[in-house]
Amino acid sequence: MQLQFFKYQGAGNDFILIDNRDGGINLNTEQIHRLCDRHFGIGADGLMLLETSDTSAFKMVYFNSDGNESTLCGNGGRCIVRFAEHLGVAQKEVNFQAIDGVHFARIFPDRIELSMHDVSVIKEEEGSFFLDTGSPHHVVFVEDVAALDVKKLGAEIRYSEKYQKEGVNVNFVEVLEDGLKVRTYERGVEDETLACGTGVTAAAIAAHYCGKTAAMVVPIQAQGGALSVSFKAQNKQYGEVVLSGPAVKVFAGMGWFSCSGNANVEMISEDKTLYIPSGADFETLLDSIRPILIQEEAFVDYAKRKDLDEYVKSGKYVLKAGMTNGEAVGKLRRGEQDQQKLVIKNYRTVYELAGAVGGQIEADSAQILEAILNYEFKEEPKDKEGVKQFFIPNTYFVWWNTSPNDFVGKMYGEYQKFWTEERKAAAKEAGLTPYEVVNLAALVQMEASVSAEEQKKVARAYLNRLKKGMKLEADPTAVYGYSIDHGFSPVYRVYNYHIRYDSPWNTYLNKGLPASPICLPNASAVEAVLDPASHDYVYFCAKADDSGTHHFTNSYAEHERNAAAYRKWLNSRG
Repeated sequence: MQLQFFKYQGAGNDFILIDNRDGGINLNTEQIHRLCDRHFGIGADGLMLLETSDTSAFKMVYFNSDGNESTLCGNGGRCIVRFAEHLGVAQKEVNFQAIDGVHFARIFPDRIELSMHDVSVIKEEEGSFFLDTGSPHHVVFVEDVAALDVKKLGAEIRYSEKYQKEGVNVNFVEVLEDGLKVRTYERGVEDETLACGTGVTAAAIAAHYCGKTAAMVVPIQAQGGALSVSFKAQNKQYGEVVLSGPAVKVFAGMGWFSCSGNANVEMISEDKTLYIPSGADFETLLDSIRPILIQEEAFVDYAKRKDLDEYVKSGKYVLKAGMTNGEAVGKLRRGEQDQQKLVIKNYRTVYELAGAVGGQIEADSAQILEAILNYEFKEEPKDKEGVKQFFIPNTYFVWWNTSPNDFVGKMYGEYQKFWTEERKAAAKEAGLTPYEVVNLAALVQMEASVSAEEQKKVARAYLNRLKKGMKLEADPTAVYGYSIDHGFSPVYRVYNYHIRYDSPWNTYLNKGLPASPICLPNASAVEAVLDPASHDYVYFCAKADDSGTHHFTNSYAEHERNAAAYRKWLNSRG
């Protein structure tokens, strides 16, 4: 491809600029990255296309050096205005369209003054500040900015759990007698740049916001030169924000280049999912991805240039068929995980629960069990099996590398969200605590899973028995009490040795609810206890068919006839 390009810089922040008013340039992510590479390309912090606009003098399309289109770049905005002046598109004053809207600029021989975003939302957390000046920025005030390892510290914040999904630019700011000294780690470049226009703007506004400067024209010392930020402030709202500084043409050139846009992830018919364990190094990651690479050497070279070998992020990653090196490395480098589906079923014991979860996320069952048993729940469970009340069967989405404690915390959070004030009031009206509701719902779940309607009928029968002071005499509790001591295996019939087995769960022998829930009940079973059917029956027996429904009655004799019919049906099935 033949390409005419120009190189501009603003306070050391350098850019490749291309006139694309005819729409003939269509670069992919890999090509843009290669052009910006300082060893294999022209070298720049970013690339901009100047294109036509229906509403302004021109349109600015900005790409970070990783090849991805990005949000506003302040220094880039000033440089493209100077480029527009060179092309005859702009003179003295100009409006142009950027990704965040229209910007106004004034052109002077020694500088470009660029209007920036108004800023009305500034978030403060532990002495740091977050604000959006056209791009998102995290601002930290320090004593000696020159002594910092900006690349290391910036990457730690940029790839922290708080920011890793969307990314953030990180600014380290030292307050001087006259202005600020600012160093910036830029997302997309994934390194320190000599200056960042939206970054110094964020630094100046944050400094005024927290009282570190009273000035509303703030001189800035960036690594690559001097800049200035001015604004008007009222009630912590910032308007008429202007970024001022140099924008200089470095050189122009004509180049011929080729840059592979071929897919570097090879799949036959489906995507590839990688599971990168915590603590994994680059070799471990490479072992996982090697089978699907077309050109391993090219991938490794690209990955190392993007520092992936130094910043391996654990997690689950789905690499799509046809991804380029840039897309795959970018996803892994940024830690852009894909969520893991986590299915919670009607497990009978806390050990079953831990074992099932251990097969779905990185942590093993022993770690999960320890977290479940040691988690500080606000409601104290009666025993280790009582903690099952806090886990509601459902399909959830979590990070594969979520910690055991965070997993339990998420499930407990879902439990707390489920127990609304309305549900708590319904439980109180029934004379039950939430724990007792879940305990009874577990019986309903084991007796009736065919439909919510059937669960409501069964729940009412149990509630009627409790109200009359009758034993619940629930077959599932007898089976559970026996099985918890003898091992769980499929039970197709309930025998006398189950019913007579002495256990705190056996409601044939003990009045009231079992010692703890005998399974994790579905939300529908809990709702059945809170909003049961309206009837006065105290006996029920499964129908002699495969319907999963029951006969209900108040006559013990009729109940016995129903039970005999059911046993006969079971015998006929062998």
